[in-house]
Amino acid sequence: MRWYWTLLLVFLALFLLAAFLMGRKLFQMTLCRRKSGKLKAKGSVSFKAITTVEEEDAAWFRENGEERELTARDGTRLFATRVIHPEGGDRWVLVIHGFRGNRWEMAGAARKFYEMGFHVLTPDLRAHGKSEGDYIGMGWPEHFDMVEWIAALREENPAARVALFGISMGAATAMMTAGENPEGAAALIEDCGYSSVREEFTYQLKELFHLPPFPLLPAASLISRIKAGYFFGTVSPKRAVMAQKLPALFIHGTADAFIPCRMAEELYATAGEPRQLELFEGARHVESAAREPERYWRVVEEFLCKYMP
Repeated sequence: MRWYWTLLLVFLALFLLAAFLMGRKLFQMTLCRRKSGKLKAKGSVSFKAITTVEEEDAAWFRENGEERELTARDGTRLFATRVIHPEGGDRWVLVIHGFRGNRWEMAGAARKFYEMGFHVLTPDLRAHGKSEGDYIGMGWPEHFDMVEWIAALREENPAARVALFGISMGAATAMMTAGENPEGAAALIEDCGYSSVREEFTYQLKELFHLPPFPLLPAASLISRIKAGYFFGTVSPKRAVMAQKLPALFIHGTADAFIPCRMAEELYATAGEPRQLELFEGARHVESAAREPERYWRVVEEFLCKYMP
């Protein structure tokens, strides 16, 4: 029987080693900073989305924007572009890009909010664009950075009111920022955010790689905690939505194969009033604004006019 226990221990050791190596690979693929390349998913790329920047929007952003810098509480240097509207008063929109994106991808959205009469602040999230950082936090460390950006705006203008607008991972960041209920936050608009990292990665493992979540997710989560400072289970926009007290607008495309539409419905069901859910039939991941631009921006503007007059 001794050989039996020896064999069992060897098998267990090999299993744990394999789980660790696969978890490390998953972590490196998804959360380590790299210069280029995105994780592709069915229905998530190769179409016109809100991040498709027209040259005239990029030129406007470049000509009117002013770069701002913030040092986060952990010493990470963060960068953003600020656009001041001559009649913006105390109204701001914090425009937050998505996974492996950058502030320049949000130039079109920033211009839309400017044309509505808002000042705009569009940051590069940590480990994205010009901002420092080695690991992507899926919204967890990033939402603390957004709280600091809001505080910086209010240092300059204590009356500043800030709407949070984010797409995909930026939407998750916006929701978790709202969950902190920072002084000055006035409204939440999220487009295609996930309900939790654990649920999203479970979904993606199945859809992209046809793999079960165990043992990859627990292993990758442990590596994330060691390397990036957080477990996957910590990152839960759904919990944040339960805690936040802002008027909330949830937007999602019904054909989103990257972050399923049911997550938006779960988030909406969790949120308190006032809340609003807008589903765009046939729209894929962050495609709603490009698919039905008039309706999309009308809904957004009416929401902001109602809660940030």
